[in-house]
Formats: sequence, structure tokens, C-alpha cells
Amino acid sequence: GTPFVLRELSKPFDTLKHSGITGAVVESIETRLKEDILSELRELGGRVLLHREEYDLGSNQSRVIGYWENIQPESVKTPAEVHTAPYGIIPLIREGDALASNVDAIQYCKDEISISILPDDIILMIVGFLSAKDAVRVSVLSKGFQKLFTVIADVEANQENWRGVCDRILALPVLVTRIRRFSLKFEPLDEEHYIHVNKCICHVLNLGVMDLELRINGGEGYSLPSEVFTSKTVVKLNMGNGFVIDHLPRNALLPALETLNLHSVRFYSLGDCAFQALLFASPALKELCIHGMNRETWEWSGILCSQSLDRLSIERVFSEDYDGPPDDQITFATPYLTFLNYSDFVPAGCSAVHFDSLVEAKLDLHMVSNPQWDERFPHDTDLYCSNPAKLIKGIRHVKILELSSSFNFEALYFFRRAIPVFKICIN
Repeated sequence: GTPFVLRELSKPFDTLKHSGITGAVVESIETRLKEDILSELRELGGRVLLHREEYDLGSNQSRVIGYWENIQPESVKTPAEVHTAPYGIIPLIREGDALASNVDAIQYCKDEISISILPDDIILMIVGFLSAKDAVRVSVLSKGFQKLFTVIADVEANQENWRGVCDRILALPVLVTRIRRFSLKFEPLDEEHYIHVNKCICHVLNLGVMDLELRINGGEGYSLPSEVFTSKTVVKLNMGNGFVIDHLPRNALLPALETLNLHSVRFYSLGDCAFQALLFASPALKELCIHGMNRETWEWSGILCSQSLDRLSIERVFSEDYDGPPDDQITFATPYLTFLNYSDFVPAGCSAVHFDSLVEAKLDLHMVSNPQWDERFPHDTDLYCSNPAKLIKGIRHVKILELSSSFNFEALYFFRRAIPVFKICIN
């Protein structure tokens, strides 16, 4: 029949909204409404006065029109009677928030009212869309699911056992298998194995992996499969060692990714910065760790921009013979960052620093000497081509500041005028 919504008598055009209204209350109102309709049918000979609302676009006005309709008593039913089902019903309505009792009923429901009563093919169709994490949750609720579905907690492959592991993984059916964590360590990776290894990685992604570790040294000709950057289930991604990411697919999106660890990974492509494209494709990213970051081997925009990032760690491998690019710039556009661990040669400057939410900072700043400096003419050129002034000013709101090496004091001494007042720093 025609659906109806609950409305107050004084506000006939507004849907009734009450915070905390329970499903039981709604069902009791629906039962009373059914009784009123049946009573009216008996009094009026099987007819009921109904109303419909018509909206006039020209006048921007609505009007209510009454009309009579013949109704059979047996056709008057409440939603609970229409939608009868052989399982427990937990009523949730749009007009009210879900109550704690509703959440508890869903979380702790017994097996007899769970998906166990469904046919096997329906269960498989449902769980075919689940990640490994969600599959584990469903398996707790359904004994039937446990018999049909396999969730593998951890799979590790290395240079010695990779072929056997990959062959077994490729034999796993996607419809009834999930892998929570997969680790592949292969250094070096010979060119003859590129296709087989990437095929295995793609299959693992199809199995809904959440924690993915790829420690591969494949040389200049190796590229990760594009599916790595379009996974909807990966929450933690650990990549290394020494390979290059020069581009991302146009449809790159990692909606579930929260933690990204990069070990000696290089990014190429200055025009369409692959590094920044990876950050843009990770809208839920909370933690970024870059180990062995050598900016001089990257081709990138110099911009680190993320609106979701909470923790950032940058650590490089220091070399005494490093002179440093004389004019490199870095931009930190991370307004919601709360933790920073920065260990690097200080660049020539920071074009912008957004650390408004920063609470804790650990610094290991190494200055780069200016190769044009001549001690005979100390006033003609600067001693350093590094300039940490904006970086130092940008951390003025921190509560905890750790200077992890003596090299910091060199930077702080020569740029002491840039040192701000740390008004709220407690440690």
C-alpha cells in the first residue's frame, strides 16, 4: 500500500523527528494507526478518507487534497506484518539515532538469528564483497560461514620459498578466501620473475589483504603492479627497498590506507609528481614513515601535502660527502599533524610550514656547507646553504621537543634569531 510517515498534527508537512525514539515506540504507533483505519472502515462502509500533497512549481506552494478510497480490511497491515521474516528484527529508523541497545543487539546476536540461516550461495555472495577484517567479524557470528570461508592470518614469502608460496596463493579461490597480512621479501628480484611475482601480488590484493609488505629490489626495470595503488582493503602498506615509483594510475585510490612505510623508495616524475599523487590517493592516511629519504635522488615537487596526516617520520641515510642541492625547497602542508620526527640535511629553505596542530617534534638537523664559501672572504657568501628558519618557527606550538643529536645546536646557533618562544613547551 501507500507508505506513510509520522507527523505532528500542528506541522502536517514536517516529518516527525525525535532524538532517541525507539523502534518499539514506532511499532506501537503503527499498530494504533492500523486499529484506527479498521475502525474507520467499519463506520464508513469500507471507505477511508485519504489525503495527498500536491506541489505547484509556479506558486511555490503546496496543498493537501482529500479523496475517498475503498479498502479491504485484510489489506491493512503494519510494516512488521508485511515484512515478516524468520529471524530477529532490530528496528532502526531514519527519524532517530541508533540506541545503545540496538548496537548491542547487532554485536551480540546469537547464531540462530545471524546469517547462518541463509543458503550457502547467498552467504558466499555477501562475503565476496568483504575485506579480511570484515570477513573475520562475520565468521564470529556465523558457524555456517566458518565452514564455507577461509581467513588466512599471515603469509610470508622470501627469496628462498617465494615460488612455492606464490603458487599456493594463486590456487586460492577469491570467492571463499581472505588473507589478512602478506609479506614478500625478494632482494634482488631477477627480471625473469617480474611477471610471476606481480601476478601473485595482484591475487593477494583480490583476496582482500589488509596489511601488505613488499620489500623488493627489482632494479630499474621493475614496477609494482598498478593494482597496489587501487586497493580498497589495504590499511597498512610497507614498501621497499630501492625500487622506483615513476607514475600512478589515473584511478589511483587507497580509501582504507592509514599507515604508509617507505624504505629507500625513490619517486620520479617532476611534472606530475608521483609522490604527491600517492598522498592525494590516500585520503585516510594517518601515519607516513619515510626511511632512507635521499631527496637528491628524487624527482618530485618538494611538496608534502596531506589533510589527514597525524604522524610523520622522515629519516635519511647520512653521507659525509653529500654537498646537497643548493636551491632545494620543501613545503610541509600538514595542518593536522601532531607528531613529527625529522632527521635530514636541512634544505635551502621551506617555502611553507603548516604545523598548527603539532604537539611533539623530534629533530636531527644537519647543516649543508656552502661550497662557494671562502674563509678569506667570510662576508661575501654564507657559510651554509641550508636555511632552517621557517622550520624552526613552524614548531613553536609544540609541547614536547626532542633534539636527538648535537648537530641541531649548529643549526640553532647560526639561526638563533629565528628561534621562537615556546610558550607551551613542557618537555
